[in-house]
Amino acid sequence: MKLDIPSELQDAFKRVMESAHPENRRNIDFQKTTLMYLSLGGEKLARFNIETAQMDFPDQSWLFEYAPIIEPVTDTDVDTDEDESQSDDKE
Repeated sequence: MKLDIPSELQDAFKRVMESAHPENRRNIDFQKTTLMYLSLGGEKLARFNIETAQMDFPDQSWLFEYAPIIEPVTDTDVDTDEDESQSDDKE
């Protein structure tokens, strides 16, 4: 499958793709993403996308750290008798 690159972006696309790893250069999805960033934000944004895609992230990385839920949360019964007695007192 060949990627259709607009003529005004062809030179910039070639320059940007030179900084990508060889396996990413052949990946059509990576090329489409890079072209999208190039058309939306220019070479700087496209290069940032390439740099981010080539970073090594640990397998166990999380965006947020949170405490695990040990027990499921259950609804508690609301004592309706007290609420009714308080409203009767006001009348």
